[in-house]
Amino acid sequence: MIQDTTIAAALEEQDLLCAPGTADEYGLGYQLFWKLFPGMNPKTFGHIGMGGSVGIADRKWGLSFGFVMNR
Repeated sequence: MIQDTTIAAALEEQDLLCAPGTADEYGLGYQLFWKLFPGMNPKTFGHIGMGGSVGIADRKWGLSFGFVMNR
């Protein structure tokens, strides 16, 4: 479904050229969860949304998880 090169780009740190804040916690369109939450392995990425929703993927274990709030 998604090529390995795309996932590798998602796990690479990207510069934020037009946004405030630290750039080192973002990959290509994803947050690098291993930088936000120490203890996660370096192949963990995803995104936290407003209202408590979250999506996370762990390449090392081949697992993913999504949670969305109804209200």
